Amino acid sequence: MFSYNSFIKIKNRLKNKMPQTKKGEKIENAMEKEYGTERGKRIYFASIVKGKIKGVEGKGGKGTLAKAKKTYNRTHSHE
Repeated sequence: MFSYNSFIKIKNRLKNKMPQTKKGEKIENAMEKEYGTERGKRIYFASIVKGKIKGVEGKGGKGTLAKAKKTYNRTHSHE
């Protein structure tokens, strides 16, 4: 599992290089409100990495979040 600092780095890169969509901002704010700031961010980014939430990252696909998704998919493939 990623540490909180990893999620902060991912979030900063996401905001700086790949802007979030309005859908992403809405979901992130709702999770932070429900679970608290730290846990909400963890759940939000873990959900993106796992593929439970789609269409929230904006354009891009070469950053830390994309690498985390590839790693997750490779280690959790059901083949």
